[in-house]
Amino acid sequence: NRSAGYTSAPKTGAGGKAVFDPMNQGNGANAKPLEKKTELSPEERLRVMEKEIHRLVEQSAITREKGNVREALEKAKEAGKKERQLCRLREQQNLLDQLNVDLTYAVCLNLAIQHEANDNDTEALTIYTQIVKNKQYPFSGRFRVNM
Repeated sequence: NRSAGYTSAPKTGAGGKAVFDPMNQGNGANAKPLEKKTELSPEERLRVMEKEIHRLVEQSAITREKGNVREALEKAKEAGKKERQLCRLREQQNLLDQLNVDLTYAVCLNLAIQHEANDNDTEALTIYTQIVKNKQYPFSGRFRVNM
């Protein structure tokens, strides 16, 4: 009288050594190859765009620190364009509840800083004024003091 699944002979793996495999997972013949994900969902596409915008803002700041203010301004402008495009896509897909206010704030603030570094004071003041007027942005009142 034997227990179900019991064998007195141990399983052998590569090299003839005994292998502990109580769930019988060592047999690779049953495993299917992993499938590649073919298409991103709309939310995932928007997340990828957000990451790209974050990357552009960071590159803009790093480029400015290296002393190349003209290129930093170009990257900041590109981040602004992509962020507006992201907002439009969210509106079209009725995903306004996922609107990332912090990302918009970071893009606007970075653009204002880059304009200021390029001696475009009127553009910088215009953007700072927009930031101050928008009550959704955190710490926007601090800019009024510094303007």
